[in-house]
Amino acid sequence: MKIGVDIDNVITMSEGVLKEYSEQNNIKLSDKELLAAAVGSKINQRVTDFLVNHYQQLAKDLELMPGVIEALLEIKEKGHQVIIITARGSNLYPNAESSTIAYLDERSIPYDEILFSSHDKASVCLERGIDVLIDDSLPTCIKAREVGINAFLFTSRANANSEFEPRIASWSSQTIATILSLC
Repeated sequence: MKIGVDIDNVITMSEGVLKEYSEQNNIKLSDKELLAAAVGSKINQRVTDFLVNHYQQLAKDLELMPGVIEALLEIKEKGHQVIIITARGSNLYPNAESSTIAYLDERSIPYDEILFSSHDKASVCLERGIDVLIDDSLPTCIKAREVGINAFLFTSRANANSEFEPRIASWSSQTIATILSLC
């Protein structure tokens, strides 16, 4: 089975770092703008400027979600492929691809392939034969489900009030067992 996994707010904890960087640089981004920035959405010029000017540096400082390395290793050890699917790309900041690969490799994140600039992840999953998608974007998970992909919503501040199921809130062994049992 091929399992697609998003980076920001799924493998890494992005929201807090974005807020910290915006405050350090005297950029007063609203909660809505911070949430948009966390998923690489350039919803207005302020967010676009912030991402272009700061994302490459702040992306280096992102912390990993607790248990993510062990969970992805467990998925691979059970014979499944881990495909990282991210909207990150050169459209977000210069050298996004190379700096993202360096970040993942320096932290020993296990994966088989990484797909950049994937803004329509449901279509990417269909094209690449990906069976499962784990993402923190509610619209992405809804669209994936609509085209027949097993989608799991990774809980974040942006989707905390959604009733979408199934959802996962951590990278525990129980989470992995749940994902693999439902697919």
